[in-house]
Amino acid sequence: MTAILQNENFFLILIIFIGLLVVARQLFLLLKISQSKNWNETEGEIVSSKLGVIENFGEVDKSFRAKIKYQYFVDATRLESNRVYYGDKLGSSFKRRYTSLLIKYPVGKKIKVYYNPLNAKQSVLEREISIEVILTFIIGLAAAIAGFYFSDFSGFVEDLRALCKP
Repeated sequence: MTAILQNENFFLILIIFIGLLVVARQLFLLLKISQSKNWNETEGEIVSSKLGVIENFGEVDKSFRAKIKYQYFVDATRLESNRVYYGDKLGSSFKRRYTSLLIKYPVGKKIKVYYNPLNAKQSVLEREISIEVILTFIIGLAAAIAGFYFSDFSGFVEDLRALCKP
């Protein structure tokens, strides 16, 4: 096992794996965005709108995200959601992006809500592809490509074979 951990390819494979996971997640979000374009529309109202702050490494390194909650009615059933768009759960250090969402969606504002006709609990306020989804996809893809580019899999496979022999 120590041979695998010492092998630089192990870390490159880890980077490839993480990069591919990020790409897969972003492709899933792109699929959901595409599906949401065919969802039903109803009227809703913003019930909560505030800036969420996540301290990653103390006071200096903070991430932000808009915490917007809205309610809407489908077939006389009151529903609530906090998804503004697919990709909005990705925090960012760009506070301006999220404060602009808070200005756009103040408490009490009447809004259009797009909901999944097969599952009305799934809803969004915006159905466009966000910059967060695109950038995260590119970063994940770049990590995976870099990992493949710098990897020498022959030594890693030999280490795995040696580890598996009784």
